[in-house]
Amino acid sequence: MKNKLPTPIILLKKLGLLGLPFIIALVFFAFTDPFKVLYSYTNYESEAVYLNRDFVSTETYLNNRKRLRYDGYIFGSSTSLAFTTSDWASYITCKSLFHFDASAESLFGIHGKISLIHKNNDELKCALIVLDRQTLLKVSDDTGDHIRMKHPKVSGISSTLFYTTFFQAFLTPEFLYNYIVYKLTGKSQELKNVVFATDNPTPDAITNDISYQKLEKKIEANPVLFYSNRKKNFNRKIRDAQFTNQQILGVEQVKLLMEIKKILRLKKTSYRIILNPAFTQQTFNKQDLEILQQIFGEEFVFDFTGKNKYTKEITNFYDDSHYRPNIARSILSEIYYKSK
Repeated sequence: MKNKLPTPIILLKKLGLLGLPFIIALVFFAFTDPFKVLYSYTNYESEAVYLNRDFVSTETYLNNRKRLRYDGYIFGSSTSLAFTTSDWASYITCKSLFHFDASAESLFGIHGKISLIHKNNDELKCALIVLDRQTLLKVSDDTGDHIRMKHPKVSGISSTLFYTTFFQAFLTPEFLYNYIVYKLTGKSQELKNVVFATDNPTPDAITNDISYQKLEKKIEANPVLFYSNRKKNFNRKIRDAQFTNQQILGVEQVKLLMEIKKILRLKKTSYRIILNPAFTQQTFNKQDLEILQQIFGEEFVFDFTGKNKYTKEITNFYDDSHYRPNIARSILSEIYYKSK
């Protein structure tokens, strides 16, 4: 005898049961919004989950641009956070300043942000562009990486792809389990994929600056203990090698850099380009430096890579690449030829 086929109603019920966990997860995701991407927020306090810094920066800019009329911007990766808008304000005429950074920022991202400002017909009278080798290497979006991918307004990707990426990250067993534990107990778990963090700083709701005050207090309290505990964050092997990086600026990078310069020229922007100092003391490639100088002008490009007064002492850094605000203040004084 042939097996009796299920009726359409029974089949729908079975499919509904199979899809129930997905529906519950979707509702939980929409209700909790752990990555803070579904709704608009005045304050991007992140609980224990790492947020997409590019999204936070872009949303803050979009939400405030008409009211605050920003006219000066700091661009770069997390290393640029050493430069605060309040410190920068002493050297420029712009009055409404914004820190338009992103975690692991790329040349693609900086180009997208400057293009967005231009597209919105907003002022761009002043710009501080903080670069390093890793920033200049990347000329495309980190699609699929929910922490590093760009805001759709910056990258041009579809909103569907953007939000789907976050939902997929939410559904990973490791994240979902630990997030449920966190919601039930208030205790976050340290994960290998760096989804959770025990100490997420909240960006300023107006300038988008992030303070290093907690780290500074730890150094002030016991500098020997601070650096002893962070030995693994400083790669002395690379530092001892003292080598010059290979050339990385190719056709795609030059194209993006030229388009950035075109917008800066149209906007009549007063700008400075900074090549980051780093504890590793790797020297920026000479040919790449010459390309940057040719595009932006030798007098506006400042190379602080290699061995110098800023990279000499470990106490000028929090790790290999992130330098302290006092170093940023010294750099500002140097590039604007003004002592504070």
